[in-house]
Amino acid sequence: MAANTPPLPHNEGDTFTNDDTGIKYQFINGAWRAVSSKAAEDVADAIGTIDLQKVCDNGNISNIPIAIETVQGVSVLEDQALRITHQQNPYIRLVDEADGDALEITLNDDHGHIDMSDLNDKLHFKFGAVEQITFKGDGSAEFNGKVKVTPGSEDNDAATYGQLVTVQEQIQQLVPTYERGTYIFSQEEVTSNSATRGRYNLIRKNNSSDSAADRKACDDALNTCNRFPDSDPIDCNRDYQRCLDAIPGNGTLDVYIDQFADVRQIKFSQYDVDGGKHEWNDVEVGQVIDIFNDHNEDYFVGKITAIVKSTNVVTLDVDKVQAKGKATGTARIKVFTLDNEIEELANYVRKTGDTMTGTLETTSKIWIRPNGNGANGKNNMLVVNQEAADSGSIARFQKNAADVFKIEFDGSTSLMNNRLTKLGTPIDNTDGTTKQYVDDAVGAAHGPATHKWIYREGKDKLDLLPGEFTGPNDHKYNSSKHYSYYFNPESLTSRMGFYKDYDMYFPMNALWGAFHYWDTNYDPQWKLKQYVPVRNIHMFRDDNYLEIYTHTDYPSGSDVISRFDDGRAYYFSIGGMI
Repeated sequence: MAANTPPLPHNEGDTFTNDDTGIKYQFINGAWRAVSSKAAEDVADAIGTIDLQKVCDNGNISNIPIAIETVQGVSVLEDQALRITHQQNPYIRLVDEADGDALEITLNDDHGHIDMSDLNDKLHFKFGAVEQITFKGDGSAEFNGKVKVTPGSEDNDAATYGQLVTVQEQIQQLVPTYERGTYIFSQEEVTSNSATRGRYNLIRKNNSSDSAADRKACDDALNTCNRFPDSDPIDCNRDYQRCLDAIPGNGTLDVYIDQFADVRQIKFSQYDVDGGKHEWNDVEVGQVIDIFNDHNEDYFVGKITAIVKSTNVVTLDVDKVQAKGKATGTARIKVFTLDNEIEELANYVRKTGDTMTGTLETTSKIWIRPNGNGANGKNNMLVVNQEAADSGSIARFQKNAADVFKIEFDGSTSLMNNRLTKLGTPIDNTDGTTKQYVDDAVGAAHGPATHKWIYREGKDKLDLLPGEFTGPNDHKYNSSKHYSYYFNPESLTSRMGFYKDYDMYFPMNALWGAFHYWDTNYDPQWKLKQYVPVRNIHMFRDDNYLEIYTHTDYPSGSDVISRFDDGRAYYFSIGGMI
C-alpha cells in the first residue's frame, strides 16, 4: 500500500485514489484511511436518483404501514385503515378537476363536517347502486324509505306516524280524548287471559234469527214423532215443548260479530297491542267512543250507556250513532266528550271514508292531488289532478245522473250536446267564439269589400300598425282640396304585397273608392260611409304604407261627408283593385 501513496509531505485532509483498486483515501490523524470506492459512489449516485415513482415501478405493494409525519401530526396508511392524527382539524378532500367541485370530510374539536363546495351539488347515499338518501344544498333531504325517530317532545322535534294520527283524529273531532290506543279485532272472547291482550270484541245479543235453525230442528222432530203410528201425541208435544224451552231466549246470549252497525257492546282487554295498560278511570257514561280501522275506511261511533270492569277486561254498552262497514285488523280507539247533544255527532264528517249530505263550505282551497302530485300554487283555489290514467274522466258534471259536462283522461272536453253561452270576443286564433261573431264574419265575407282597417285619427302614416289607416275627418264638398288616406299594407283580413314603389294616376270619374262598415247594432247589414274619387294610388314599399290621393271634385251635397269614428273598423274597396 505504501508504494501507492503519494509523495511526502502528507497533510491532514489530503486525498488520493488508488488506480488499481479504485478506493479513495484521505489523510486523517496521521494515517491514510479508505473513505469510499467507485462502487460505493455508484451506489450512492443511484440512490440519489431514486424517487417514489421508481420504487413503485419496481413493486407497489408493501406489507408494512406507510406514514407521513410532521410536527403537527401523522397520517398512517395501514392494511385496514387510514388514520389521520393532527393538531389542526384533520380532513380528507376529494376534488373533481373538471369543474373544481370538492367534497371535504373534516374533524373539528367537538364535531365533524361533510362539506360540499357547491350549494347546487347533492350528497347521495346509495345501497346496491340505488340512491336511497339525498341531501341538497338548500338544506332539504329526500329519503326513499321510512325514517324511524324517537317521538318528539319539543317544538322542532320530529313527530312520528303514531303521534300524527292521534293528533289528526283529535283535531278532526275538536274534542279532548279521555282514552285511546290501538287494538286488534277478534271474534274470540276477550278474557283476563294474557293470550287475549291487545284484542277487542264487538257484541250484540242473540235474536230470533240466531235460533231459527234450532226451532226448525224442534219442528222436524215433532213431525217425525207424529208420523210413527205407536207414538203418543201427548209425549210428542211434551218433547217438542222441552226442545223449544232449551232454546235460549232472545237477548240472553252474547253473539260475537264483526259488523259495526249491529254493535250493542264492546269488550276490550286493558292492554293494547303495544303492551300499554289502560285503566279507563276517566271514561264515563254519556261519553262517545270512536273506533276506526287502520287499513280501510270503516268505523264505528257510539254513545257509552254502561261500563263494566273486571280483571284485565272492560265492557262498554253502547248506542250506535254512526257506523260503516265491519271491524278488521288493527283499529285505533278513542273516547271523548261532547258538550252539545249527542245528535250533533251525526253532523261530523270524518277526514277519510265518510259521506255528507249537507252543504260543504270552505274558506280555503280544495286540492285533489293523488300522492301529492299536481298544481300547488298559493292562489290555486281548485285543483283536480288525475294521476297516470289511461281511461276514465278527470271531472264529470251531471244532472239527474246524466252527464252535462265531461273532461276526459286524454284532455278532451265534451258539453254533451249542451250550449256554451256568453263567450267574449276572440283575440287569438285558438279562441272560442260566438254565433254572432261567426255571422258577422260570414256577412263580411259576402259584402262589398274584403279588406278591413281600423281608423286612427291624427296618427302619422309612418306609425301605422298592421290593420290601421288614417286620414282626414273634416273633408268637405267643393273645398277645392285634395285628401290623402294612408293604409298599412296589412289589413285585418289580409295583406297587400308590392315589391317596389308605384304611382298610378286616374282622371276624374275613372276610379272610385268606397268606405263601408258592417252595422250590428240592429239587424246586421252593410252601410256606406263615403265615396272617394281616386286621383292617385301611391305605394311606398320602403316606408310600408299605401296612399289614396283624391280629386277635389267631391259629389255635391252636405258640407261635411260622414265622419269616421276613431277606433272603428271600416272596409275599403276600389273597383276591381282592392
